[in-house]
Amino acid sequence: MRAFNDARGDGRLAVPPAFEIDADGPHLVPIADLADSDSPRLDGVNIEHAQGLADSTAELPPILVHRPTMRVIDGMHRLCAAILRGRRTIAVRFFSGSEKDAFVLAVHANVAHGLPLSLADRTASAERVMGSHPEWSDRATATVTGLSRSWSRLNLGTRLLTLLDVSGTMALPVPGTGLTRMRAITRIATEGIKLFPVKSEIGVWEFSTNLDGRGVDYRETVPVGPLTENLDGVLRRDLINRRLAATRARATGDTGLNDTLAAAYRRMNEEYQGDKINTVVVLTDGAGNDDPEGGIGDREILRRLKREYDPERPVSILIIAFGPDAPKGRRQMEALARATGGEAYIAKDIGQVRTFFLEGMRRRLCAPHC
Repeated sequence: MRAFNDARGDGRLAVPPAFEIDADGPHLVPIADLADSDSPRLDGVNIEHAQGLADSTAELPPILVHRPTMRVIDGMHRLCAAILRGRRTIAVRFFSGSEKDAFVLAVHANVAHGLPLSLADRTASAERVMGSHPEWSDRATATVTGLSRSWSRLNLGTRLLTLLDVSGTMALPVPGTGLTRMRAITRIATEGIKLFPVKSEIGVWEFSTNLDGRGVDYRETVPVGPLTENLDGVLRRDLINRRLAATRARATGDTGLNDTLAAAYRRMNEEYQGDKINTVVVLTDGAGNDDPEGGIGDREILRRLKREYDPERPVSILIIAFGPDAPKGRRQMEALARATGGEAYIAKDIGQVRTFFLEGMRRRLCAPHC
């Protein structure tokens, strides 16, 4: 009897290997011969659940026991129910593998049926399985523990490209703050970068219109790369902070968002890294694209993003827009974000920008089970 299907990836197991449960049995075993379970349940047996099983009229299926140690692998609630019923024996199937594999079976069995494991139970089990089976991929561990994508994403690194609007309206003051929109946004971005671990890869582009020659609406301020990488004697994290502090709005600039987004998305796809969450973040005070000289239109950018988005190599877009004109572009910006599995936020004031930025970063990690 196989508990898992066997499959391999590149050097590490993509899914758990097949564990053979002994073919003989079930056996009727004296309850006194059994040892307590090495349970994945942090709080142990739920007495109410065991009592409910004891009170039922159904015949309970055999429990699973580790033959070398006689520890219960799966079925402690059924064992307690049998004791409550006054039984002295119980039906048992055996597993003769290692103790570390017995724990894996215990976790997987409790995920598959019976009283559900809590998130804390599954997370603690995942950490233990990672230690006992280092040859397994995160995906294999997540499969066993029932955490699936939500947990495995938490173990991915970050690759993030921030697109910063520097159009003329970013020079306008934010009422009651003594700051311009530009200064308020760069401060929020600087604060947000502090959230990321040192292994994260982050870069910054500015966008307006004709920033890098006629028809080129964006400029690479700091290329995407490890925060700890040394760039001409300066760590990337420090360089980003310096560039953000020095950023100024372009007095006569409009908002060439579509051309910028197309270039940024293409770049992030080309440089996609499977062991990281790849994201493009847009910080703007406008209603979307505003490029008097033409460029890519709203329908065309949406078509491009839908065509280029690959769910097997996902690059998502997170848009945060604020200012009096932002609500006018809500429909288009939401469509752009949804096309890539991302999100769009429209902030009523500068304070909400900070909230949305931090929330967006958090949701990047837990999606799609936030």
